[in-house]
Amino acid sequence: MEMKRYQKEENFSPEKIAKLREHYKAILELLGEDPAREG
Repeated sequence: MEMKRYQKEENFSPEKIAKLREHYKAILELLGEDPAREG
């Protein structure tokens, strides 16, 4: 049985990534976490 080969391609919108970053930061702050900490 021959395995099919494929090439994974990911495309991300810089605008959407920036908005997601804002939302994740707000969520962490609402949970009482420090979004600036590492980890």
